[in-house]
Amino acid sequence: MLVLNNINKSFKNIEVLKNISFTVKENKIFAFLGPNGVGKTTLIKIISGLISADSGTVLLDDKKISMDKISTMFDGSRNLYWNISVRENFYYFTALKGRFKKEVDYLLEKNKEIFQIDNLLDKKYGELSLGQKQIVAVINTLLSSPELACFDEPSNGLDIYYEEKLIQIISNYIKNDSNKIIISSHDINFLYKVVDNFIVINKGEIIGEFSKNNLSLEEVTAKYLELLEGKK
Repeated sequence: MLVLNNINKSFKNIEVLKNISFTVKENKIFAFLGPNGVGKTTLIKIISGLISADSGTVLLDDKKISMDKISTMFDGSRNLYWNISVRENFYYFTALKGRFKKEVDYLLEKNKEIFQIDNLLDKKYGELSLGQKQIVAVINTLLSSPELACFDEPSNGLDIYYEEKLIQIISNYIKNDSNKIIISSHDINFLYKVVDNFIVINKGEIIGEFSKNNLSLEEVTAKYLELLEGKK
């Protein structure tokens, strides 16, 4: 379980995050939903250990987060090396998390029907299309088998075909009961297809949390807009 308690962050005396507290349970996909520029990416960076909060705590299973238990993807095309193959990228980045090549090969073979990237493995990453790059970056994030995976705007620039592939890959990964996923996005249509719970953020604060349950997309959208209007 991931628990954040009273996270605060400022840059040059400007409050970016204010008293952020929430819990992410196992086998769940949570969304940080909100407009651009409201602190979602900063929060992902704090959870990932890339920057420190000014105050507050971030605990994974009652302990400070260990970097080998978390994996994060920001802008997909910037996450991997363009001049080496997809396979070599996978080997390199998973090795940083303590994984061996044979483990990577096993996971690629085990999930080949879901990933569907056999034809890309020996191509240089820089030669791929935008959609292919994004899918490869998502797979790279998951190959180290992190307990917590974080994605910042993973659907940016994807057409319908690659968005559906992205949803399939993420949904399959969460079937492992110990895994947790956080997706930060302003794209409510994409999030509706993949997440279980919404954490709505605006102006650096959590202004609401709710479960998707049996809500329709229209109901989720209305709930989100109601929360935003109430915060203005």
